[in-house]
Amino acid sequence: MKAMHIPFLFFIISAILFLTITVRIDASEPPDNTELKTMIGELESTITDADERMVAHPKFLEELRAIVNKYKSRIKELFFSDDFADGNYTQNPEWTVKSGSFFINKAGRLSNSVKAKTVEAKAESEKDTSFEKEAIGLVLEGIFGSKKEPEPKRKAEAPSQTKIIQPASIYTKADISPDFEINMEFISQPEMGEMGEMEIVLLGLESMTPRYRLSYKDNGSQDRPIEIIRENNGRQFIIEAATKYPQIDDDKPHKVKWVRYKNGAMHVLIDNDIVLETHEVYFKNKFTGIEIENKGGTYQWGSIEISKASVQLQN
Repeated sequence: MKAMHIPFLFFIISAILFLTITVRIDASEPPDNTELKTMIGELESTITDADERMVAHPKFLEELRAIVNKYKSRIKELFFSDDFADGNYTQNPEWTVKSGSFFINKAGRLSNSVKAKTVEAKAESEKDTSFEKEAIGLVLEGIFGSKKEPEPKRKAEAPSQTKIIQPASIYTKADISPDFEINMEFISQPEMGEMGEMEIVLLGLESMTPRYRLSYKDNGSQDRPIEIIRENNGRQFIIEAATKYPQIDDDKPHKVKWVRYKNGAMHVLIDNDIVLETHEVYFKNKFTGIEIENKGGTYQWGSIEISKASVQLQN
């Protein structure tokens, strides 16, 4: 076998140094993917050429391929990104309000508040008798010559009160693969006596039909867990509920990550802690958008990023 060529070795060392410096270890803020993909592509081509021409030891090339695959897994294929830093949600990218009122607050976050409205529902007082009852009474009176004493009138019931919630929702179009990773920063502001709920909804088809919902509930508990819901033909099916109940309704920023891997495995993480694990492969086509729905409560949303899911690591 020939000795390793100096130009080949120099290129390899330079490429690895470039990747090491450019790609952050946590990959939370990836650099320009185009430049990285070009470098990795050239590195793969060079390794293949070196293998064919036998200018490097096979073990060394095997180790180089492992390094390339390691950094390839850290490059995110980005489908959508917004942090509302431009002070609006109407362009770059464009969000559409379906219901409610949304605005960008002074902190540069998308904001919305939905509070239950108390409505008085007056119960109708029952009448003494219906028209039919009166007619029957007259017939019986003619036959038996007697008339039953009328029933006393019922007092009108006091007006009852009920709470009605009108959800607020906003959506945007995006071409999202079946294997996805959604990273979202949000703030849940506690409301005295209120039990809030917020959903992240993946949409499908040209009609932007809801497909999957990630339901987050304030004051999480076994009775109010985070849930993944599948929606089909207007019907909803709970796929899985969380087994952990983080208490993060503290008016501070927190991160939610929702991942669906290529094999259908799903994870939901709150502040990098896995709270829900399941497997779901019902919808296999691309998604066409994402929707945020406030079903009661006060929320703020910061950066939102949707990318292709990385390769799932085996335990």
